[in-house]
Amino acid sequence: MEAPVLKDSFSKRLGDKGFTLIEALIAITLMALMVLALYRSAALIMSRNIENTMADTCVKVANEKIEELRNAPFSSLHQGTITDNVTREVRNFTRTFERTTVLVKWDTLFTVTVTVKWRLHDGEKEHTCSLSTAIADHG
Repeated sequence: MEAPVLKDSFSKRLGDKGFTLIEALIAITLMALMVLALYRSAALIMSRNIENTMADTCVKVANEKIEELRNAPFSSLHQGTITDNVTREVRNFTRTFERTTVLVKWDTLFTVTVTVKWRLHDGEKEHTCSLSTAIADHG
C-alpha cells in the first residue's frame, strides 16, 4: 500500500474556494468607484434640494409683497418701481433676496409685478422668480 500524499495547506487555499490577491484588489477598486459615484450623487441631490428650498423662499418673498399691496387701501398705491432687500433664514444660513416691485396704473386698476433675485453663493449665477397680479379699486 502506498502512503497517502498530503497536500499542504497553501495549495488548498489557492484552489477554487478562495480569492487571489488580484481578485481582491479588483473587488476593492470596484467598490471604491461605486462609493465615489454614490457620494457624487448625494452631493448633487443635496445641492438641488438647497436650490429648490431657495426657489420656494423666493416665491414666498414675492408673494408677501403682493399680499401687502392687496391689503393696502387702493388710494395709497402709486405707480412706480420699488426695490428693497429682504433677508431670510434658509437652512441655518442668512440669505438676502433683492425684490423689485413694479406698479402700473390703468384707470381703476394696478398691475403689479414682483421680481425677486438671489444667488446661492457669491459669484454664482443669479436666479430669479416673478409673480404678477392685478389690483382693482373696489371702492
